[in-house]
Amino acid sequence: MKSIFFFILLVIGSAFAKAQSVNTAYLCLSNGDVVLADLSTCSTTVVATNNQSMFDIAEGDTADTLYGIRNENLYLIDLNTGNFTLLGSLSILGYTGNFRVDSLVKESNGNLLGVNKNGQGELFRINVGALTATNLGATGFNSAGDLTFFQGDLYLSALNSELVLVDVNNPAGSSFVGSMASAGFSNVFGVVTIITADPCAANPNIELVATGGRTTRFVNASTGATTNNCSNLTSADIFGAAEVTSDIICSIDLEIEDSDGSSAPEYCSNANTTLNTIVDPSTPIGVYSYEWSIQGQPGVVGTSAILPINTNTTTTYNCTVTDSGRAAPDNIAVQSITVTVFPDPVWNPIGNIIAYQNYTLPNITGTNIPSNTAFYDNPAYSGAPWNVGDVVDESMFTTNPATIYVYGIDQNGCELEEQFIIEFVDVQVTITPGGIQEICEGDMVTLTATPNPATAYGTYTFNWTDSQNTIYPNTATINYTATVDTTVSVTVNDSGIENGTDMGFDMTDFIVLRPVALAGLTNQNAMGTYTFPPIFGTGLTGGERYYTQPNGMGTAYDPGDVVSPADFTSLPVTLYTYDNNGSCDDEESFLLDFDTPIAPTVNVTSSDNPICAGSTVQLTATPNPATPTGTYTYEWREAGTTVILSTSNQLNTAPTSSTSFECTVTDTGLVSNNTATDTISITVTPQPQIDSIVDQTAIGTFTFPTIMGTDLTGSESYYTQPNGAGVSYNAGDVVSASDFTTLPVTLFIYDANSDCDDEESFLLDFDTPLPLSLTLSAQPEVICEGERTIVIASPNPATPQGTYTYEWIEQATGMVISTAGTIDVSPTTTTTYECTVTDTGLTSNNTTTERITITVEAAPQLMILPDQSVFNSFTFPAIVGNNLSGNEMYYTAANGQGIAYNSGETLLFSDNSMYPLTIYVYDENTAGCSDQISFNLTIEELELFVVPQYTTPNNDGFNDYWQIEVLHPDVQIENIFIFDRYGKLLKQLSIEGPGWDATFNNQPLPSSSYWYSFEYVFNGNRFKQKGFFAVKR
Repeated sequence: MKSIFFFILLVIGSAFAKAQSVNTAYLCLSNGDVVLADLSTCSTTVVATNNQSMFDIAEGDTADTLYGIRNENLYLIDLNTGNFTLLGSLSILGYTGNFRVDSLVKESNGNLLGVNKNGQGELFRINVGALTATNLGATGFNSAGDLTFFQGDLYLSALNSELVLVDVNNPAGSSFVGSMASAGFSNVFGVVTIITADPCAANPNIELVATGGRTTRFVNASTGATTNNCSNLTSADIFGAAEVTSDIICSIDLEIEDSDGSSAPEYCSNANTTLNTIVDPSTPIGVYSYEWSIQGQPGVVGTSAILPINTNTTTTYNCTVTDSGRAAPDNIAVQSITVTVFPDPVWNPIGNIIAYQNYTLPNITGTNIPSNTAFYDNPAYSGAPWNVGDVVDESMFTTNPATIYVYGIDQNGCELEEQFIIEFVDVQVTITPGGIQEICEGDMVTLTATPNPATAYGTYTFNWTDSQNTIYPNTATINYTATVDTTVSVTVNDSGIENGTDMGFDMTDFIVLRPVALAGLTNQNAMGTYTFPPIFGTGLTGGERYYTQPNGMGTAYDPGDVVSPADFTSLPVTLYTYDNNGSCDDEESFLLDFDTPIAPTVNVTSSDNPICAGSTVQLTATPNPATPTGTYTYEWREAGTTVILSTSNQLNTAPTSSTSFECTVTDTGLVSNNTATDTISITVTPQPQIDSIVDQTAIGTFTFPTIMGTDLTGSESYYTQPNGAGVSYNAGDVVSASDFTTLPVTLFIYDANSDCDDEESFLLDFDTPLPLSLTLSAQPEVICEGERTIVIASPNPATPQGTYTYEWIEQATGMVISTAGTIDVSPTTTTTYECTVTDTGLTSNNTTTERITITVEAAPQLMILPDQSVFNSFTFPAIVGNNLSGNEMYYTAANGQGIAYNSGETLLFSDNSMYPLTIYVYDENTAGCSDQISFNLTIEELELFVVPQYTTPNNDGFNDYWQIEVLHPDVQIENIFIFDRYGKLLKQLSIEGPGWDATFNNQPLPSSSYWYSFEYVFNGNRFKQKGFFAVKR
């Protein structure tokens, strides 16, 4: 791709070198074309086209560009594409007059010179980058269209075909050389310097050329006199010209390639090649000499057209070619070529792999790794490759261990060739004890996993599990506690093996035998005899018994057997319960002693007595002795009833009236004197219940309301402190803010019946009423006759102490017209309304009055206009009516919209495309009161005159003169003027004369476009018309 691009550039460059030769110059034409003209063959080639012409052009900063100017706009012209690019509008510095530079020449890269067509012919220096035009001073000569440097001097084509020598350093010192006009050659716009021979010499042969119309002539720079060159060279008038300079014609082009023909060569590891130069033109005028150097290093490394190189690093080589037959600076070409050397790929080695079952091929990392690097099973890298992420196993290799080869090659031929060893292994494991094991529930056994091989490649860890998914440590030995039948299994992990998890397998099955679990007995104290109770527990065999010695030894007793102190040699005696199912046994023990029984008594107490109604009291029975022979049972009853209220040692009850309760206690270990009873009386006092009061805000004074509630004593009162403390007040008492030191104040309602009381509280505050004020508003307050408005009364504060009442009075009549908060009125004249507002909740300062005036404005009244029908134009008449504002106008749309016309203005037939047209007369005063009327306007076209579109002044009797033809006797035409396209006045005509013959100062003017303007009077109205027409020769 790089070679193709270089070839295209070479072709384009060669085309320009061939076209931009001696005797050539660029010309800008009146039709917008820019042509390359060969003044030796009098031929042209269009190189760029625009939709509007340039005033002048100048050499660009590169061989394939020109600058163009039109008014204040500066353009860049691309000779490769033919495109015009607007660089921007120039900022004019040091000059405030009419700026129109129509002459242009390159002074240096980025700087142009131009002379003003207007003013005093000011000379400007144009900075292309800054888009500024700086006034250097007035030359005293107005530009006709071009500037050129000839033999070191700057020449201007000035108005009237004058040749002017311009002093750049002192523009006022510019001088007239002579006239370039001659027979058949006038209106000289352009001057340009061309090279006619020896363009590459130190002093090439040059000529000064002038352009007039479509003709070019050689100019004597000393006198301004001209001689023939090319007639009718172009298809349109020549406006300006630009030079083809020796540095464009004589430039040397140099390109560098390596031995493969690449201008941007790339190599792997080492570049061993030859750099070749391609020089255009291939044949020098003198002799080509070469000088090679390495960028960033001193010294010359070669002096021939080729340079052999051998380098292992990226290097830029510079070559300078000099033609001994050319003049400086066009005798030298410089070019560079960068030879890129890529380093060999280097990988991060993959160590030898030990894998279990399979192996996932890893990422290949390193530096400069080729993108196509893959894995292979053979050193020839043949067959289908394996890619990163592929999974390999032992079956894919002919040997174990096996070799995996790594290979890749990049676009530069840089290869990566590496390999590593892979070995597939397996691990077995055995559990001790294994097989099937019987174990009692709750017993613990130690399990050991033994892997084979005994030594791990890395580190062994173990995965233990059972049927219940119990989590175990990953050690070789675990402890297992039997709870249910299960299978314990293990697999092995080896950290030194790839994919080395869950290797091998072994298991042990456990059958769990349910154990014997005896329930324990507390130590026993018996009175006289002792009967052995049933033996309880889980998993009992039915052969469980009591024994006098451990492990089922000594004298045996069955449940239900009765013993006494005489059956034992000493007391207390230790007895054992024992049971055995063949594999699992259990044993419990207890002490047995014998005591003399004590008859029980009981005392009943209460948590509170007396109590308030609704309260709960807790009654407690305390038996004596504290420890019964058997167990204590309790029965609670209300005195005189049989209903058992509780069977625990406590009773929680809430009696509604005074009553008595009794409790009976029984010792189940005694057969006689085993019961005791006690009674307690509970006194119940009524509980007052006070109704709550919300927080109060009073105005002026506050009267304490009646205290309400249930079971009140009659002594209930208000207090300033809790629990009946502070100042007290009775219902009906009256207080004010002065009775309290701070506000708001917390007041308490309190009542007590002995120890039973109740209390409520509330906040009391006092407010001072806000002063009453009133605002009246209306939307709008100014209305037009016949309109309505709503007047709103807004009292403050918004919320009254009682309610607000309203009274509206019309002041002129004194009549009450409304008692609402708003009124809807439509007065015929300006009227004042009065509103009085009263707050019924106040006894003083409870009323206020305000007034509002509604202004009624008179509306405009327009006089009706009938429909109008006229020819060619309509002059709007004066607008008549009553109460007019002075701003009344005619409009093309309703309500003062569309195009507006004043009285006396004229509407032409051509101003609208369709008739009749509805015209609206609209007036609106400052109060917004308006009136509108409309009428239909019809304008019919009546042809008054004919303006010819062209003239052909060739004396053939047809269209030889340009003149306006009058068609209507009432038309009067005056002030006919003709201008060129630059605005220069060429002729003033009379309507009575034959017309214009397309001459100026008796000289025929060229084919082009020309402008006209004239005035005409019709039906008493004066009109002005202008346009353009063509002169065709």
